[in-house]
Parts: sequence; C-alpha cells; structure tokens
Amino acid sequence: MDRGSGSLVALQLAWLLLAVPDVRAQSFVGLGTLEGDTASGAFGVSADGSVVAGISGAGLTGGQPFRWTQPGGIQGLGLMSGALFATCRAISADGSTIVGGMVGSPSQAYRWTEPGGFGGLGTLAGGDSQAFGVSADGSVVVGISTFVAGEAFRWTAGGDMQPLSFLPGGAFSTAQAVSADGQFVVGYGTSINTTGHADEAFRWSASDGMLHSLGDLAGGAFNSRAFGVSPDGLVAVGESDSDRGFDAFRFTDSIQSLGDYNATAHAASGDGSRIVGEADFGLGPTDEAFIWDADHGVRRLASVLSDDPHVDLTGWSLGPARAISADGDTIVGSGTHGTQTEAWLARLPEPDAARLQGAALAALFALRTGRARRRR
Repeated sequence: MDRGSGSLVALQLAWLLLAVPDVRAQSFVGLGTLEGDTASGAFGVSADGSVVAGISGAGLTGGQPFRWTQPGGIQGLGLMSGALFATCRAISADGSTIVGGMVGSPSQAYRWTEPGGFGGLGTLAGGDSQAFGVSADGSVVVGISTFVAGEAFRWTAGGDMQPLSFLPGGAFSTAQAVSADGQFVVGYGTSINTTGHADEAFRWSASDGMLHSLGDLAGGAFNSRAFGVSPDGLVAVGESDSDRGFDAFRFTDSIQSLGDYNATAHAASGDGSRIVGEADFGLGPTDEAFIWDADHGVRRLASVLSDDPHVDLTGWSLGPARAISADGDTIVGSGTHGTQTEAWLARLPEPDAARLQGAALAALFALRTGRARRRR
C-alpha cells in the first residue's frame, strides 16, 4: 500500500470512528424522588430512552406520577381533583402521554398528556378502572375495569372504553400492554382448562376482536400471565407456572421458557430481541433485574453493568426491571439505594455499534503497525 492510499484509508477509518457512537455509552443513574418522598419506581420509558415515567411517594403501591428527562430531572405531575394518590404504568413512544390509575373519588384510569394534563377514562360499568398500557402515539390505552370481578378494556381517543370480553369459561380478564400501533393487546384472564379454572395469558387482535390463548409452559400447575408485548406486536412476554415456581416466557408462535429461573418477564424491546424482568438468582431475599437475549440467555443486569469499569453500583441493589426502550438500549426499574427505594435507569451499548467500532479500531491499528514496520 503506498502512502497516498494508506492516508486515504486512515482518513476513512477516522471518519468511521467518529460516526459510530461511543461504546462506553453503558451507564447507570438513580432518578431520585420528589421532595419529601421516601420511595420512587420507574415503570415506563420512551422509545429512545430519553423520557421515563414512574411513581414517587411513601411506597410503590401509589403516590404521585412523575416524568423524568435528562435535562429536567424528576418532575411531579400532580393528581386529578379528588384523588388521594395514583399509580403510573406506561408512557408513549415519544414520551408525551402517560397512563395509570387515580385512587380517590372517583377511582379511574387516567391519561396524562404534555399539553393537556390529566383526563379520566371512566369505567365500563361502574366500579374502578386502571390503565396499564399505551400505544406509541398515546391514542390507545388498555387496562382493567373492575366492578364485581374485572374485565380488560381498550380505550381509543375520540372513542370510548370498550370491553375485550373473556377467554372461554372465564369471568375475569385484564389487559397489561398494547403494541405500538394499538392493534395487539396482551394480558391474562381466567379460563376453564384441563385443571379447572386458572389464569391464562392471551393476545387480542383488532383484526378479529378475539382473545387468543398463549397456552402454558410444561411443569407445575396450569397458570400463565402476559405482562408485556414488543412494539411490533409479534412477541409477548410474561410468566408461567413451572416446577421452580414461575418461568419467564417469550411467545411468538408458541410459548417458550427463558431459562431455569424463578422469573417474570415484564417488557420487550421493539423486535422482541431483548427482554427484561425480575428473577430469583439465589443471591438475596428479593428478585433482581434481568436482561435476556438469544445469545446470552438470562443474565443479572447488575452483573452486566458491573462488567463496565465506568459504571458504579456501590450501595445499589437492583430490583425489578419494568420497561425497556424500543431501541433496546435503555432499561428502567426500581431498587434499593442505601435504605431508600429509588427509580433507576440503565443504558447498555448497542452491540452492533460496538462490533463496528472494534473492527475499525483493529483495522486502524493494523495500518499503523504496517507503517511502523516499513520504517524499520
């Protein structure tokens, strides 16, 4: 290689290195609590990981919803008139819409939007309601409306709250998550099967308006519950009874265990390639956050983060991972920081970017080594 062509290659490699994101993007940060509160937890994250939604209060069963951004930090959203406290369960892809439930008079599902604030969604037939999932643009909300038992609902902007009915033989259902386009809903409900009445995970499709059973893993009693769905609607995740207690599962065409752990899967990335939740790793009295992908299986999120010398988890014990961004890079949840329960956010590097930058560095090193040899 002559000096001219070598210089051109070097310039091209330098440009490539600048164009690829820094592989040291792996990071961890506690999100704090609102002033005067003793606990916080994150339950939703926007598609690009820049906006987080959660609860701050005396505990994680209810408090004041918050919205967190990198420049603004944690900001309380307040409560609806007549509400005593609230839950917060999900956030839209662009971070502008947050959903959950208000407890008070009345107790009902709410939808908070950045320009309009809170709006109550009502109930199906009296009683209470709570929202658990929201579509990418915030126009579709899903959850449960309770009176005697409970029934899954799907609410649309400009429309109203519609029931999703029950599985065959069932008398209870709850919708836990919805796809980005609002066309697929997952949750669970009672059904009659070979063991009698049990919880059974379902996926609902707008194309036929039916609840489709996701089945159950082998081993243990018949029980399954779906808690999350990938934004593209093709991958459902949750938990199913097994000989260990509960196995986290991933459903595409069939239900599959994520591994030999007592675990629950809560959320999936855009294409379902990364899944997060909580698992019993046998290291303490409570479950810990996990991350799963096909190459590595289930891993302790704390271990993955601790492998990076730039991440400091001193004083932290990571509890459940509740949500993951559509791009798969940002995970949020709650944990113990000292004596306080606190929301957290973890960022993991994009594997493809890391491999690309590594290859570019190797090529640049080889080029420089070759030049050094020629000078001898």
